[in-house]
Amino acid sequence: KKFQTGLNAIIDQAVKKHTASAIVPQIDGLSSVFLLLTNAIATSSFSSLPPSAVKALAAGSSASTGSKSFIYCSSMTSATATDEIVGRILHRTIALYCKILSKQSDDGEDGESRDLVRLIGDDSSDVRCSAAAEAMARCLANPNASSQPAAVISSLQTILTYTRASSKSADALIASLFRHVNVLSNKEAATGLSLNDTRKARELHHPIDENYNKLPNVRGKCSVTASHRGFDPNA
Repeated sequence: KKFQTGLNAIIDQAVKKHTASAIVPQIDGLSSVFLLLTNAIATSSFSSLPPSAVKALAAGSSASTGSKSFIYCSSMTSATATDEIVGRILHRTIALYCKILSKQSDDGEDGESRDLVRLIGDDSSDVRCSAAAEAMARCLANPNASSQPAAVISSLQTILTYTRASSKSADALIASLFRHVNVLSNKEAATGLSLNDTRKARELHHPIDENYNKLPNVRGKCSVTASHRGFDPNA
């Protein structure tokens, strides 16, 4: 009980810090939410989740939650490529809450609006992906995922299993992943252009070793000491 109270306090503090500034990812808050979700799944006590955690998690069903939730903000999703903890537990957090939402839903309850990973909008010209789908795309594409592909794939399977088909979670994941990879490709291309813009930039990025003492000695018919039968190659 004291442990859960402490985690609740950490989450409340993370919400306050995120409200003040969204630049720094609230990794302590994410870790606390993950631990509470794990305990809720193990004990089937879904109602024990604090309101602050539920609000932060549920914000993932919206298309724009950058200033509303510390779980799906830009600083947190960007940290999946740089922070080992975020890279390991963010996708698991989303998957666990999808599972909890599925178990909580009733037959007469509208579950589509509650699904985290989903497409938003009926008009094909204005279809957007939920913030949770965008976060999962970061987890799928970040470099840390290469060291643990089985864990990310397991979270992906959990999301697809416990999300309603009408929410089109698979389409949302594919669209988000395609958009994120395209953004990374454009950034890489822009970086390559800037590095190759001038010779000075190229040499700063790829230094040229102009120590001629390290150049290999030429041997054979074209060497300085070879006999060229009267032909001077320097003529």
